[in-house]
Amino acid sequence: DRGQDAGLAFHAWSRAFAADPADESVRGEVDRLAASLGAWDEQVAAYESAVQATQDTHVQTQLLNVVARTHDERRGDPRAAIETYERLAALDDADLSALDALEGLHTMVGDWRGLVDVLERKVERRFDPVERAELLRRAASVLEELLGDPASAIAMYQRAYEEDPDDAISLESLDRLYAAASRFPELATVLNRRLEVEEEDDVRVEVGLRLGQLAETQLGEPRQAIDALMRVTEISPTQPQALESLGRLFEREGLYTELLENLQTRAS
Repeated sequence: DRGQDAGLAFHAWSRAFAADPADESVRGEVDRLAASLGAWDEQVAAYESAVQATQDTHVQTQLLNVVARTHDERRGDPRAAIETYERLAALDDADLSALDALEGLHTMVGDWRGLVDVLERKVERRFDPVERAELLRRAASVLEELLGDPASAIAMYQRAYEEDPDDAISLESLDRLYAAASRFPELATVLNRRLEVEEEDDVRVEVGLRLGQLAETQLGEPRQAIDALMRVTEISPTQPQALESLGRLFEREGLYTELLENLQTRAS
């Protein structure tokens, strides 16, 4: 019986594999017979025995990569693949390919906490601030949108902003989250920064108007409101909402010279 013969051959090659895990020709025979027989569980068992039989981390890494791919692509067991890629990541923390695979697998199974953990570990292995900020933004997005954890999302976006102070995406996200949480002092700081980094004048005008209203009504800081609105008029000198608000604030603060200029501008 050819199937029985192939099975016996597979077990014989598996024993040879455990005896010499570094022998690529033996490994190739194990793979060939496993594919011929569809014996993916047995292939995994043979590779695991070979992993245990060697102390060479390079060989262990090669073997575990095959085990992980077999779990994922042949056995359809993403959880087992995740466990194996975690072993690979622990074996060689400089190898980013295991983390890349883990990112995809956690996404596939909907393990969002696991995905955030993987993204944070990738941050630790990156040195470019822009790349680190991008990974932190992705983690923050998962926390906000998929886990419903705005407090943790804020902390993650804040880390992204600290990595890249010109990161308009993180600032816009912090703007939204601080506003939703009524964290007005932090929101004012973010709006101030957005005024500096946003490139579109329309966006800067909208941000400046919001900052002016926030400073006046929520923070009780009329001078800060005036400063924000003056920055709006530097962008758009005839912006009607800014001029009207400035007129009110100048009068309230007794800034009559400024009020006169404001009235003249509005009249013209």
